[in-house]
Amino acid sequence: MVYTSGLGADFVEDGLLGEHHATEQAIRDSGLPHTFLRHPIYSDFFFHPGLWAAIEAGELTGSVGARGLNTAGRADLAEAAANVLTDGDHRGTAYDLTGPRWTYPELAAVLGELGGRTVSYREVEDDDGILAMIGPAVRAGAFERQTGDLARVLRRPPTSLGSAVAAALGARD
Repeated sequence: MVYTSGLGADFVEDGLLGEHHATEQAIRDSGLPHTFLRHPIYSDFFFHPGLWAAIEAGELTGSVGARGLNTAGRADLAEAAANVLTDGDHRGTAYDLTGPRWTYPELAAVLGELGGRTVSYREVEDDDGILAMIGPAVRAGAFERQTGDLARVLRRPPTSLGSAVAAALGARD
């Protein structure tokens, strides 16, 4: 059995990760051969065509301090799952799948490169979207955990920040 879990489910016992924690424990207790693929938060929540607005404004805002995020793209995670399912013996292994750590100032620089103009980063007190929900945890460093598991399972480096953002922005009409 290969179970897609959440990064941190090995030690967080409440909330959504707590549900993954309990499921992992139930699978272990069942005696079934298993592999856990613990996903980080998806890059898609952060890298999307709406970032063109930041390029046009010349400014990206966020409420995360200069803390990093270890998101990963769904395509990389799907490829990793396919590799686990079709290649070798991964029984009894838990993979903590993290992509390259990035920061909002780094994202602003990438947006500037892709947009052909300077994009600065400005810290704000309040945010909207996903950062309104996870901002306090990001500021506390909860999303900076890094492992080499995703690269190891992919047998290549995970998609870079620049490549992921370029793909998310896509062609502009």
